Amino acid sequence: MTNGFMWRLGGGMVADGGGEAVSDLGGLVEELRGIVGPRHVTVEPKQLASGSRDCFHFSPVLVPQLEDKRADVIVWPGTQDELASVIGVAARRGVPI
Repeated sequence: MTNGFMWRLGGGMVADGGGEAVSDLGGLVEELRGIVGPRHVTVEPKQLASGSRDCFHFSPVLVPQLEDKRADVIVWPGTQDELASVIGVAARRGVPI
């Protein structure tokens, strides 16, 4: 991680622009690795579990909405250009950040 920011993508499924699930998580991961390098993308279950948690547990409104959600992939872009490219990939594929 070069800049201290982590971007969580997905949340149980990868969806296309129409909101339908697609099975191309592998293609998404490879595209992201091509942008930021393989060391800056993870789909490792333990990292996804811990990286998908933030301070939402302080909110009684958010807990029921988010407690069972988990990122599909975590990306650590190192530059603004990488960040812009990651956001572009997510937007084009309809993947929430």
